[in-house]
Amino acid sequence: VFAADGVTKGIVNGTTTRPTDAEKAVERSIYANEDGGAAIFAALCKRFDKSTFTTRSAARAAFHRCLHDPSQPISIYLDRITSLRDRLNDLLPKDEKVSDTYLKDVILTNLHSSYATAKLNLLGSAAGEPELDQCKTILSSTGPDWNVEEEADKLLQSVGATVKVEPQDMTNAYVARAARHQPRGAARYRNLSAPAGGVSGSSPSGGV
Repeated sequence: VFAADGVTKGIVNGTTTRPTDAEKAVERSIYANEDGGAAIFAALCKRFDKSTFTTRSAARAAFHRCLHDPSQPISIYLDRITSLRDRLNDLLPKDEKVSDTYLKDVILTNLHSSYATAKLNLLGSAAGEPELDQCKTILSSTGPDWNVEEEADKLLQSVGATVKVEPQDMTNAYVARAARHQPRGAARYRNLSAPAGGVSGSSPSGGV
């Protein structure tokens, strides 16, 4: 609510007239001559997003610190680091723009170690150094290396999560019980049979 006195009193009681230079105010607007939302946005960026020591330093840091997260599709990494390069180029003079060659170097430098094979294939290509688009295509189609030990650990962990592990005391009880129910050998049954070479009920010497 406006105050009833002071500098706003005239606005409240109607004694202060409207500004007559409304058209001049529009002319001074930084987007007065722009047509469409995209053009207006570009004009605003040009005015307020100027190249300064602070903005350039922040843009360089964001570009060089963009790391590849292997838990996400590699296309996300490639799109993001390219976007950060373009953002940095918007702040740099023409003779200092980040080239596609330098962008390739940063892409491979910040690539996750799981893409080591793909990286070596690109660096040692017999056809020579590939273009930026070729690098992106090869990285997107190759995929990460197959880590046998890591995958085996994951498999063992998943199996261990579903198999019930008995306590050690109970395991020992099962082993002892199984040992008690095993046969004690052929000698146990030989005592129940007739002596070797004789007839049941006869003397050991074979007499009647």
